[in-house]
Amino acid sequence: MILRIDPRHVMVWTSPRTVRFGIDRAVLTLSVDAVRERLLAALQAGCTYRALCRIGRIEPVPDREGIDEAAVERFVRELHPVLLAPGAREPLVASDARSGVAAEPVPAPVHVVQCTTSGSHQTDEAAPARAIAELLRVTGRPVLAGRGLPPSAGETPAFAVLLAAWSVPPAAFQRYTSDGVPHLPIVFGDESVRVGPLVRPGTSACMRCLHLERRDHEPAWPVIASQLAGIRAPQEGGALAFDAAGRAARAARTWLDEGRDLLRGGSVSLQRRARSEKWIWHRPHAECGCRSP
Repeated sequence: MILRIDPRHVMVWTSPRTVRFGIDRAVLTLSVDAVRERLLAALQAGCTYRALCRIGRIEPVPDREGIDEAAVERFVRELHPVLLAPGAREPLVASDARSGVAAEPVPAPVHVVQCTTSGSHQTDEAAPARAIAELLRVTGRPVLAGRGLPPSAGETPAFAVLLAAWSVPPAAFQRYTSDGVPHLPIVFGDESVRVGPLVRPGTSACMRCLHLERRDHEPAWPVIASQLAGIRAPQEGGALAFDAAGRAARAARTWLDEGRDLLRGGSVSLQRRARSEKWIWHRPHAECGCRSP
């Protein structure tokens, strides 16, 4: 069995002879000598208990003996709060040069697509997409971010975030629906920004279900939507856009790391005037031909 320190517990030195695991909260604080320092280095990379005992017996400096197996066992017990549980899958973390631990294997990428409808290429219009991409990259996952339509070739992504003005165009979400890729829309309007729902093809309401739902509540919506093509939504570069970007990144990370829908099948509309939020729950539409039950 391989013993390894969980890379989520960052190790820092608080004095020449003391190490601490955890930054926001100290999970464990240890006194360290030359032998323990060498054992810690081995455990950050990962090694067997037998190999750890051999390392412990090596003389750290002339005229100073190593430690016996009982002392190694006691040290391992002290480290229990920060060790990976036996058989546990190593969590995905960004590569850390100090620990020598990198995420293996490389996970499937995440797409962040700015569905450009206007002819402008204003800097603030693409800023929310860049913010989401950066928030997801810190998890160690590869992120492909771009404008226009999603990539037509390459590896199937694990998740996609679609940003659009007024409504998400079918050409932007059809590939993800067909490939069974979970995707999360962010839709900018003139007074609000909507985040969600998280579309899980074959399980939840799809993007076409949302279009039909909007038509049911507002029969003129198809005619209105056709007139909005090419018109930039005021909230694309507003303050609400960055609130929405943070919520979307959090929802994406929760799904990718835990397989849990943070939005619980709904969408949240952030309102500019009232400084409030409005939740809407979505169901598959009876007229839609998607694979949703």
